[in-house]
This record gives sequence, structure tokens and C-alpha cells, in this order.
Amino acid sequence: MSSTGSTPIPRGWYPDPSGTTAWRWWDGSAWTEHTSAPAPSAPEAYLATAYPAYQPARAVPSVYDRFSSEMKTVPWGKLAFLAFVLVAVAQLLTVWAEASWFRHAYDVIRTTPTGVTPVLPTQSSRLALASQLTLLVEAAFYVALCIWQFHAAKTAQLLHLPARRSPGLGVGGWFIPIVNFWFPYQAIRDCFAPGDPGRQVVGRMWACFVGALIMNLVTDGFALVGNPVGFVFAAVSFALACGFSHFGIRTVGLIAAAHQRLLYPGQSATQP
Repeated sequence: MSSTGSTPIPRGWYPDPSGTTAWRWWDGSAWTEHTSAPAPSAPEAYLATAYPAYQPARAVPSVYDRFSSEMKTVPWGKLAFLAFVLVAVAQLLTVWAEASWFRHAYDVIRTTPTGVTPVLPTQSSRLALASQLTLLVEAAFYVALCIWQFHAAKTAQLLHLPARRSPGLGVGGWFIPIVNFWFPYQAIRDCFAPGDPGRQVVGRMWACFVGALIMNLVTDGFALVGNPVGFVFAAVSFALACGFSHFGIRTVGLIAAAHQRLLYPGQSATQP
């Protein structure tokens, strides 16, 4: 299969020209190694573009319904990434406040004579409230993000885009130690078709996220010892958090636009 005239054939699932499997993924310019068997449940949009004489035997509304649900969660996904900046600021401020309390408590323990029970300082009510509010904002971030991600991944699944993780495992990967460093990245990346430039945006987003986590740990260490150099790392961490938010918001819109192009190839895609 090749583009005819000046009209390129869009990415999608098409009958495998080799006949070894039911369907093979066309990336817009060449066949890829991605195959599907049994056949995708909704190839009508692709076949209608590649073969004008093709008439679908039946309507398959599920993928379109799922895409409609995804579009409703797009604003929440963008809001979640925006809220991450607030989470980052709150965490950095709370860390320095708590570090001051820990240093004070350590000094009390260190200077208390042997055999005497040390009287530890009590945390201020403001600090306790700030910690609780930070946890609430962080929880809201993950809830909104996971809702959007699940709906986007389900749309991609019904489009039969190749994916390493199921929608559920992609969401659950955020909360599984160790694998949370790459499962969510793979799940979000695979919402794009292979070869889609949007995957590069996901890579930049994830690099900022991992970098912010690392800088947070370094900041925590300097804060505990009261070293002002920690403020430099805190600034870097904040900048990376802003990068994660920026590329995350772009990712939400790009995925929705990519799914729209695959479902409605004859229409001009508009990024939400």
C-alpha cells in the first residue's frame, strides 16, 4: 500500500498485505511491526479513507462513545497538571518548615541528660494544617489525572493502538513502588499511535517529572541540615515541576486531537 496522488493514507489498521495476520499498522508512510489478531472492532474510518468503495456492515458506536467520555475529562486532565505546580510549591515550603522542627527536636534530644525524658517541641497548628492541605491537593491531582488517563487509554485500546500496559495497570502504575518510574509514562505514551510526534512531548513531560522527584530528595537532605544551598535545588525542582505541568497540559490536548484524527480522518482535528 502506498499513498496515491497527493493524498497520503492516514495512520491506521489495514488488512495485512502479507496475509500472515488480520491487520497491520500503517504509520502514514510504511508498514510497521505492529499487528492485530483478531481484527480491530472499528476499522471503518480507516477503510473508508483507504478504500472509498468500502461500506461498513454495521456501526460500532463504542469507540466513539468512549472518545466522547474522554473529551469530557480533558479539562480535568489539564487542571490536574496545572495543580501539580501548587503541589510542588506546597511540598517545598512544608519541607523547609518541617526540617526546622526536626532540627529543633534533634537538638533537644541531643542536649537532654542521660536518663531524662526529653520534652520535644510541638508542631505548630499552622504547619500541621499546611501538611494536611498539601496531601489533599496532591490527592486531588492524582484523582483527576488518573480519571483522564484511564479514559484516554480506553479510547486508545478501542482504537487498537499498540500498548504495553492495560488502561487499569497504567493507572495503577502510579501507586506501585519502583515501576511507577516508567509504567505511567508508557501508558500515556501509548495513547498515541506509533510514530506520532506527540510521544516526544510525553518523553519531555516524564523527564521533568522524574527530575523534579530527584531534586525534591536533594532539597529534603539540605533542608534537614539547614544548608541554604537547598534553596538552589528547590528552585530547580520548581522549574522542573512547571515543565511537567506545561508538557502535561500539551499532552492531554495532543492525545485528544490524535484520537479525533483517527476516528474522523476526513475532518480537521482541533486540539481541545
